Amino acid sequence: MKLRSLGGKKMRIHICGIYGSGKSTLARILSKELGIKNYSLDDLKYEVKYSKIRSVRERIKKLREICSLPEWVTEGTWSDYAEDAFKKADVVIIMNTSKLLCIYQILNRHVFRTKQEKDTFFEALKLAKRVFRYHFTKNPVSLHMHKNLIKKYDKRSLIILKKSEIPSVVEEIKKMTR
Repeated sequence: MKLRSLGGKKMRIHICGIYGSGKSTLARILSKELGIKNYSLDDLKYEVKYSKIRSVRERIKKLREICSLPEWVTEGTWSDYAEDAFKKADVVIIMNTSKLLCIYQILNRHVFRTKQEKDTFFEALKLAKRVFRYHFTKNPVSLHMHKNLIKKYDKRSLIILKKSEIPSVVEEIKKMTR
């Protein structure tokens, strides 16, 4: 899992994967450890969380603004409006954790978070169903699309299969910035 050093360069990191895989957790950890602001693609998608959705054009514009900054951590499931994050990232991390763990996280999050409009148990179940599709489709929320964008832009990448790998990935990323 050795990555080449960027020689003290500021980092631009994109984290992708399916719902409940740990993207936000890793983004918060990297943000804290590296002193870099992190951005969630969900915050770009929703004007009002889970109910009022921005147009794809607005999301792309907002992401371009973020990607023009010298350093950032972005995280999200989408690839259709996140292409700039793949293109401009120094490193792309794919969170490919256990499907059962992802489903547990989705349902657990739904039960314990403050509910927003249109934040229903049915919607949580729809996300859980998409966890299985992530590995077998070619839609904008798929492992296939994430890997294609990494290949298209010839990006250094890491794949995390277990949450227990997060500390070693964080240390590897920190070494890159020295």
